[in-house]
Amino acid sequence: MKQLAAFKEWLKDIIKRRGLYRDQLNKLSMYNLNGKDLEVEYIKESDILRKSDIEIDNYKRSIFERKTSTSGTTGEPLVFYQTVEALQKEQAFIDWLWNLVDHDPSDRVVVMRGGKGLDLTSRFYNRLLLSSFEWDEKSLRKKHQEFLSFNPRFIDCYPSILERFLKGCIALGITKFPAVRGILAGSEACLDHQANLFKEILGAETLNWYGQSEQVALGLKIDKDTFHFFPQYSTLKFLPNDNKFEITGKSHISKFFSRFYYGTGDYCKSIRSGFNEKLNVPVYVVEGLTGRNPETIKLENSEEVPLNHIIFGLHSRLWSSVDRYCFVQIKPGIMDFYYSKLSTDKLVKELIDKLIERFPQGVELNAIEKPELSQINTTKWRYYFPNKNKFERILSENN
Repeated sequence: MKQLAAFKEWLKDIIKRRGLYRDQLNKLSMYNLNGKDLEVEYIKESDILRKSDIEIDNYKRSIFERKTSTSGTTGEPLVFYQTVEALQKEQAFIDWLWNLVDHDPSDRVVVMRGGKGLDLTSRFYNRLLLSSFEWDEKSLRKKHQEFLSFNPRFIDCYPSILERFLKGCIALGITKFPAVRGILAGSEACLDHQANLFKEILGAETLNWYGQSEQVALGLKIDKDTFHFFPQYSTLKFLPNDNKFEITGKSHISKFFSRFYYGTGDYCKSIRSGFNEKLNVPVYVVEGLTGRNPETIKLENSEEVPLNHIIFGLHSRLWSSVDRYCFVQIKPGIMDFYYSKLSTDKLVKELIDKLIERFPQGVELNAIEKPELSQINTTKWRYYFPNKNKFERILSENN
């Protein structure tokens, strides 16, 4: 049983690197725009679809498409259909980016992401999974021991989880760490202080990329305020909104999201055409990207701990039971989970039970149904508020 979680991770990687994976990787190596300059295109609100516009009941799916769901940084879960082929194409794009730090699929990788595994550590072949949920001294020392003996080449992580692991070890007087070749950081933004910490302790640069389950936009962080977005992954158009632009995309790899422009709810300050010299491809140069920030919550003793892996690591169709949700910190150790219901009480209760199970000791989670959340008219709803006053103010402004 101890190897089961790592075995599943390894098997998932094997499946993603079969089928259309190799064909997509070959296409990326030969991609060009036939000498044409990449143009920044804009779009109107009436020409995009949002979560509330998407109907899956009348969608003519193939037998190879399965239902999946986001938990999402918008606080609005979305149910849609996805294929294994889309995941294989996406993995080709991810490996294309990982090649920038000389990653090879056979390399030893430590995984520190959102999954709540069966054990504190789980190891199989070239994968070592370290739980993101146990942080007492005994657990930290055990994780460090496994980390050291595994001698990884790369770390695939939420930046907030790797930061907590390293700082926890240092607080215990643990200073010995293997040098790794690279930090592969997705699912949330990697802040400068985190990247500097990883470089100082592990001797490695951080590769941070932006994407989402809907597979409508893919970006690579270049520096503090700049991302390169890839037209090879999707056709992008930008929706002007006051002094910023919303990123919308039509996927090239997802059949479901290839039919329309989908509003991501994420914004940037400016866009221009450019070129990525290392990948030798034209790109959209996006500055001032917002979204996917590494949020923290306070335990009863006022210790701050990461939040994102608790929510986004719960890959479950139970998210489809709520229309919109958010977490609100009432005081240290007390969190309210507000939601508007879409499904039966039974499914909502299952979702709440799963969330309670994932929250750390020192936090009491109270679930409160709030139907008026569904009436909020905004393209970008926050999934977390650090205090109730801010939550109530924004709630009143948007109702």
